Amino acid sequence: MSEAELAAEKKLAHERDAAASTGNAVASNGVTSPAAVAFGWLAVGIPLAIGVWLTVQKAAVLFK
Repeated sequence: MSEAELAAEKKLAHERDAAASTGNAVASNGVTSPAAVAFGWLAVGIPLAIGVWLTVQKAAVLFK
């Protein structure tokens, strides 16, 4: 592989990496939107809370 081909591949890899690291929740200045953070916490927190609640209910039967 020549130096020019290597440089072109490195540039493509860098552009691919830069494109993959940007997401919809991240603005161009790298700051995450508070709404996106809140949605993320709700998307994870609600099912987690339901799972904990169901586990506590089923475990409570063992201690009666």
